Amino acid sequence: MAKKFPEHKSFNLADINNEILGIWKTENTFHQSLEMRRGHKPYIFYEGPPSANGMPGIHHVMARAIKDIFCRYKTMQGFLVERKAGDASSRGWRPTSASPRRTSELKRSASTNSTTPARRR
Repeated sequence: MAKKFPEHKSFNLADINNEILGIWKTENTFHQSLEMRRGHKPYIFYEGPPSANGMPGIHHVMARAIKDIFCRYKTMQGFLVERKAGDASSRGWRPTSASPRRTSELKRSASTNSTTPARRR
């Protein structure tokens, strides 16, 4: 009977992680997952700055892991999920800015060299 999954003689997570990461790099797994979904409905997740409040703590690691779960889940649902790390607020993005009208306002404000979006009338 062929083994489906490799068995590890010791439980060294760092070694196992490096082994899997090597496979992902060799097979270009992450980029292939994006290319398979080109043309599919996008799911955009803007992540803020890595540590806005000083030195990173375990709560930052936990928050990143939880955020990653959402991106992976949406990828498994067939969405094109391109990661956009960095400070989304510097690009004028706000959580309530999903409407097409809001998008055009952001483009207008960007063309006037301002990071503050135009106000709705």
